[in-house]
Amino acid sequence: MTHTSTATWGQAMMLWHLQQQLFANELGDPLQISVMMKESQVKTLAGKHEVLVVANVLASKVEAFRAAVQQLIWRREVPNEVFVVPESFASSKKAIRKQRQARQRARVLFVAMTQDAPDSAVPLGQVAVFVTGKLQPSKDLKKDWDDGSNMGTIKEVALAVVNSLSPEGRVPSDKVSEL
Repeated sequence: MTHTSTATWGQAMMLWHLQQQLFANELGDPLQISVMMKESQVKTLAGKHEVLVVANVLASKVEAFRAAVQQLIWRREVPNEVFVVPESFASSKKAIRKQRQARQRARVLFVAMTQDAPDSAVPLGQVAVFVTGKLQPSKDLKKDWDDGSNMGTIKEVALAVVNSLSPEGRVPSDKVSEL
């Protein structure tokens, strides 16, 4: 086993342990800021998150997108969660599951979609947001990821939605079409 694979294995083990200690009962991977998936998976995920930011990028640009998102979150330029009113504070198994689902729903998830289908919801080279499962208008991304302008575009798209959320964490239905 090489030093690199040992370090990677050790990091993965540390992250797993940290997740088990901090987020043992959470759905999905709460330590993950962004994911990569195909469009069929995106539509399912859009119904599970209040805000889902999706960029359709070439496979060679996925890591650039994920790095940009990571910087935006770590610099606190965009939030990684929105407020969702909890339904109850009961301690039954059903109530605990609903609370877990509400926490998952509150996470703003960033997705790198790597599929160029002719009928793709988010065309190749664009970024858009799903709000409560509904797709909002998309914006073009530049082909060159080195100048940081795409980070500004991602931030602009995400903040347009997050800033329009009501205090309850929902986009008012009359504002969804304005985004």
